[in-house]
Amino acid sequence: MARPKSRRLVASLEVDEFNEWSSETAGPSQRQDVDGGHQQLQAKRKRGRHSALTREEIDRKACELVRFVINSDHKKHPVKRADIVQSVMREQADAFLEVLEAAREKLKTIFGMNIVELRTRSNKFYILVDELSRDVLEDMDRSDSGPEMALLSVVLTLIFMNKGPLPEAELWPMLTTLGIKKDAVHEVFGRVTKVIEEFVKQMYLDCQKEVGADGRHLVYTWGARAKEELDPEDILKFVARMHEMDVELWRKQYEDRLQGRETA
Repeated sequence: MARPKSRRLVASLEVDEFNEWSSETAGPSQRQDVDGGHQQLQAKRKRGRHSALTREEIDRKACELVRFVINSDHKKHPVKRADIVQSVMREQADAFLEVLEAAREKLKTIFGMNIVELRTRSNKFYILVDELSRDVLEDMDRSDSGPEMALLSVVLTLIFMNKGPLPEAELWPMLTTLGIKKDAVHEVFGRVTKVIEEFVKQMYLDCQKEVGADGRHLVYTWGARAKEELDPEDILKFVARMHEMDVELWRKQYEDRLQGRETA
């Protein structure tokens, strides 16, 4: 399956150039898949469940949507449905589902990626997921954001092994034992509080305010993107390997630390 060297290449193409380039890049079977997707859309129109857009207009909007989500994915920030409607669909908002389906076909058959919908309490978001490489952790490790993703893996592991939401007041003492201090500038991660805030924006982490006997405090859980992309046991193995430790030893040390905290 042919893929671009970089997502930035796709983001830089004009819509007509993207149409021409994607047609040339796709193999015969891939072009057949895309055409099949268009035929399905045409069939829906005949059944009366369609917008007023023509096939060409849907194809053009789908190319715009592909470029929009790839541009937005550079910082791994999820895209709100409302932002897609405002920036891509505009007055054709009624055709959103048809355009989204056509964009998914292009991303899947040409680039091996998929647009995945994530839901929160009040919004729908969309992210890009690489369907060809499911070893997300290894991809993170090799990318430019490798150090930040290593930190994310540690935080997700601490949340997972806590077996429930992890209060901020407990997160930082745990990170401090690893040499990561809240108010210091780390030599690798920089200002860690800012990095963790970015993880929340990317929906790898979910941060909520809770009210307890000691007042309001923040708690962290796995975010919607982390649940979609990552497996808890894989995260645990990744962090253990990063620290050159056996998984079970890492688990035991954490549980011993947790028990010591509870009896203190």
